[in-house]
Amino acid sequence: MPHVVNVKVAEIMSRPVITVKADTTIREAARLLVELGFSALPVTDAYEVLVGIVSEDDLVPAAAGSLKTVAEVMTRKVLTVSAASQVSRAARMMLDEGVKRVPVVQGRRVVGMLSRRDLAKVIARRDGMSTT
Repeated sequence: MPHVVNVKVAEIMSRPVITVKADTTIREAARLLVELGFSALPVTDAYEVLVGIVSEDDLVPAAAGSLKTVAEVMTRKVLTVSAASQVSRAARMMLDEGVKRVPVVQGRRVVGMLSRRDLAKVIARRDGMSTT
């Protein structure tokens, strides 16, 4: 099995990626997070270009107020990683920035998500353990 430094993000990212639009209701975004077991969803525009990310943390203020759409709560400055990036570099960036997951992009389009769980799977695989 190759070492982590030789593994590309595209090999371990979660896909297909589920996205929402900025005008998606907070209720719908929350439903998707719960039903799919995700902790965040990329937000894309009509051309599928990344414009933000909405996480469970972003939705908490909505429970206490009158916020209606993802656009009102999403994080607009989103860290991303290229599908061609080395996993070791992506992991270092996630550690340095304190993020749990990042959208994976090819050009400006979201093609997957890379999470701490994905990183744990590649480490386990390296040690000869099953990833299922």
